[in-house]
Amino acid sequence: MRRVKITKNIVDKGTWIMGLSKQQIAIGAVGVVIAGLSLWGMWGKVQIDLMMGIIFFEILAAAAVGFIKIDGLSLIQVLFSLFVKKIKVGYHTRKDGIYSDEEKEE
Repeated sequence: MRRVKITKNIVDKGTWIMGLSKQQIAIGAVGVVIAGLSLWGMWGKVQIDLMMGIIFFEILAAAAVGFIKIDGLSLIQVLFSLFVKKIKVGYHTRKDGIYSDEEKEE
């Protein structure tokens, strides 16, 4: 078994329930509510397969926006930076591969 020395505190102190932050819980709840309203609105008007496909992609989009982070940036910020040149995307990865948003300890 390999042993490695961890040089930074990797525990996220912003977690609330089951390792999720308040923002992630709120975005997940909004996604579920939107999917529920879509289900209620399309019930009996659209075929079940099509309706469940649409609802699946609604929940997938909400989860992608709320949960995925790329180098400390949310997915929505990364997508906006692809289309709008004014937004500068800064990467926070150091040479040794450890992400840290804390100040340097001396």
